[in-house]
Amino acid sequence: MATKKNNEQMHAPELGTVPSLKWMPHWPQSGDAGRSAAKEFMIKRQLEVLEVDCFLRGFASLPLSRIWFGDYLALYLELGRCIGRYKHSGRSEHERHIFAGYDWTLSNCTDGTTLRSDLTEERVLQMLNRSQVLSVKLDSSNELLVTFDNQCQICTRRTDQTDWSLYESPDKYLSIENGFPILEITTRD
Repeated sequence: MATKKNNEQMHAPELGTVPSLKWMPHWPQSGDAGRSAAKEFMIKRQLEVLEVDCFLRGFASLPLSRIWFGDYLALYLELGRCIGRYKHSGRSEHERHIFAGYDWTLSNCTDGTTLRSDLTEERVLQMLNRSQVLSVKLDSSNELLVTFDNQCQICTRRTDQTDWSLYESPDKYLSIENGFPILEITTRD
């Protein structure tokens, strides 16, 4: 069992419950060379409906700056202005990020076109080129709906678990855990 700096003991939450505030150790990833696991903690906090709405509003009105795909067409959207570069990859870092996961649809509300996540990267880039986010919302099943000013919409789709996250910064993001909206913040001593 790990301890916090002031030697208070950490306790893992019971299965099926979501803590309102817990300290969780952040174990270094392969690219985290030089960081000490003992000096990083992750705070996980369940958000209320108004807090979620406030967090989501921070993504509205931001231009879509970069679209890229991970393995198996996992969709990443970077929003806003460039605020720096990532140390490991050298690629630009933007104000906010949306990870839409592996199973999503892209719809065009003007012509009724709905495309699944197995479409080509070029088609996604063509549909979302130079667009701006109008709104980001959660539906009743906690799936993400991102609406753009060009009448396109990205919807995540649930398979066995919700698979999306919204990044306000590299150390602060919103996701769904056990059916609850969770804000995770990594702190460093």
